[in-house]
Amino acid sequence: MKCLGLAGVLSIFVLSVWIGDLSAQGYCELRHSGLNQNRKIIGAVSTECDDGEGWWPGGHSLPFGNWGVTSNVGHKIDGHQFNGWCRNRYLCDSNGDCAWHCQDSWYEWNSCTTGSAWLSGNCDFYNYNHCTQQITTRGVNTHGSTATYVYVSCPYDSNDDGICDSGGCASVSSFYSGSNWMTLYELDEWDDDEVVQSLYFPSVTMSLNCDAMSCNSVTSSWLWPTSYDTPISPALVDARLAVRVNSGRFADRDGNCAMRAAVDERYDCY
Repeated sequence: MKCLGLAGVLSIFVLSVWIGDLSAQGYCELRHSGLNQNRKIIGAVSTECDDGEGWWPGGHSLPFGNWGVTSNVGHKIDGHQFNGWCRNRYLCDSNGDCAWHCQDSWYEWNSCTTGSAWLSGNCDFYNYNHCTQQITTRGVNTHGSTATYVYVSCPYDSNDDGICDSGGCASVSSFYSGSNWMTLYELDEWDDDEVVQSLYFPSVTMSLNCDAMSCNSVTSSWLWPTSYDTPISPALVDARLAVRVNSGRFADRDGNCAMRAAVDERYDCY
């Protein structure tokens, strides 16, 4: 009888464990986003008020500003995360001073509603509820995107037709969002970004339609805020949030499924 030696015994042991293990060998990558709409400013905001430094440098672009969002799916950017309504407008304040406002390529909010020159009632600086509040004009925004990786077994052809019909993303039947929240910031290029308020929303679980290689897009219903922070009260901002799974795709982890396919043609189907 031929002696294999310790190295040979270990090689056979590792190979037998690998071939016999049908647990997680790849992953299903779920790309998902946070959406918001029906954005309203319903309370007093003072994040873009005069700090005595003027407009330049280090001061504020009174009274308008672009807002960013840090959330459970991303970080704030100077972009279109929480669009307002003002863009390239010639407006006159309550003192009769007129100027061009909102010229930074974004749709901005009046972010100093406590300033004496921009109090509610002036329809140049408020566009909702008899010129006492503000409302978006830009529909649905995406405030962040990220990915969740679900470890799954390798795609498998159970009926020898050459098509993967189990394993992979087909093992994933639902998506749980976890806590949904948005913290809104008034953004300043030359100063610290200032928190406006944090909004918290319910978590959601969504059923997914996946085959072995991919998942279809699915979007939750629109959610209402359940609580606020910084401040806890009163509510300064109102908005609706939804969760969207944009796509799912199977990806081989470290080539393990390709190795399995090399020894079993039932895994050679993708």
